[in-house]
Amino acid sequence: MKSQLTGFLTSFWISFSFALYFHSGEREEKCIIEDVPSDTLVIGSYKVQRWDIHKQDFLESAPGLGMFVTVTTPSAEVLLSKLYGPQGAFSFTSYLSGEHVICLQSNSTRFVAFAGSKL
Repeated sequence: MKSQLTGFLTSFWISFSFALYFHSGEREEKCIIEDVPSDTLVIGSYKVQRWDIHKQDFLESAPGLGMFVTVTTPSAEVLLSKLYGPQGAFSFTSYLSGEHVICLQSNSTRFVAFAGSKL
């Protein structure tokens, strides 16, 4: 009985999580629109890496590279606006149900990201 309950709770938890992967240019903003119920804790984790076109692989983040995260509520109120490091997590709790806009933008410069490279 205990293993059935654990299996049910695990499948329930997994059904509410998802992952995204995308390339971004220097200072390019990518936004996700997510319908979030009220009083819901949303946690996002990320890792910024530079794509090396010659090696066809990701390189570790350069010092000073970070991610600017902005979350806007359905009523267009800014719920979160913060600069984070090259790898980390952000979280917020919704107080309204509806479409929340989660935007991510690197703080890269030509010096940090090497002139137009993809992140």
